[in-house]
Amino acid sequence: MKRHRQNVTLGMNAIALIILHIIREMKGTHWTFEMISMLLAGRDETIPMWKGKMMLSVAPARDLDLAPSPRVLNTHLFYEELPRDITTLKNKIVYVLRDPRDVAVSFYHFYINNKTGVDYRGAWRDFLELFMNGEVQWGSWFEHVKNFEDVIKTNRNGQQILVMNYEDTKQNPKDSVSRLSDFLGLPRSDELCSRIADKCSFANMAVDKLQYTLLSDNRDIMYRKGVVGDWKNMFTVAQSEMFDRLLTHNMADSQLVSRYITKPSS
Repeated sequence: MKRHRQNVTLGMNAIALIILHIIREMKGTHWTFEMISMLLAGRDETIPMWKGKMMLSVAPARDLDLAPSPRVLNTHLFYEELPRDITTLKNKIVYVLRDPRDVAVSFYHFYINNKTGVDYRGAWRDFLELFMNGEVQWGSWFEHVKNFEDVIKTNRNGQQILVMNYEDTKQNPKDSVSRLSDFLGLPRSDELCSRIADKCSFANMAVDKLQYTLLSDNRDIMYRKGVVGDWKNMFTVAQSEMFDRLLTHNMADSQLVSRYITKPSS
């Protein structure tokens, strides 16, 4: 499939936050966007905007062009679809990764709760099949991960990419904020990193970001649970085994995904 670049001029000081197929509340994207934005601002204060206003393929190109630098952009695009400036100017990329089972569940709830944008009315079992086949918005999770893992392995364009795992950030948010600070070259104190980690907790963001989130039928559709392993409440045993087989078959050589592949019991 031929992929087309976005026509956006970023400039020298843009920071690109590249996001996986995690469009739901899970705070992989919203969470990281908030943490990076606070680090850039140098203070633990809620960012007064919805991240969609800085999202490639969603926000108008002119708005992104005119936004002050450094800019924290976010997207679900494949690497080859990113604006050329991201590769030629060596903008830094943060790639957010989460257990694909949780991604599927989170995405499903976004589909059924987004009455105006999606209005999906199918059952979970049907959505899971769509997700596994890559027939959902933004395409295949598996192909997206493969795409960026190849960029990392081959050091394509000398691109600087930091992989952030949702589960690690959930377990130790302060360490994740510190990793982001180091990667972006932002000298921030341990105290500030701790305050940002606390400010960006799910409980705080669900309240603080309410006026900057997406609503459907006056209901917030971005912040649902923000937990690890919620897939266990949705997957049947048969669905779990089927997903494991697909993950093992498609991603057996992936170092990024190895932690999510269930090892067969002896």
